[in-house]
Amino acid sequence: MEQRSLELKDKEDFISVINTQEGIRFISRILDYCGIFTPSFSNDVAIMSFKEGKRDVGLMLWSQVYDNVNFLQGLDYAKKYRQELYDDDIKN
Repeated sequence: MEQRSLELKDKEDFISVINTQEGIRFISRILDYCGIFTPSFSNDVAIMSFKEGKRDVGLMLWSQVYDNVNFLQGLDYAKKYRQELYDDDIKN
């Protein structure tokens, strides 16, 4: 396959994943883990480099997410899901 075909297939695959509630939750958890909206500064260079590596992967994923409006609409569902998890943790 040529490069353009692979890129198109990757995009189609990504859209298939984020057009499901399960995909939205999964991508949301990955973005949270990558810490794209949190500072990565640390006095320890190794820790800061590790955080920046995670953040770099998260930013790559976020750029794909940002290009797809359907995912952004689904973020409301992901927020509700995270709130339910938080509420369940408090109850237990």
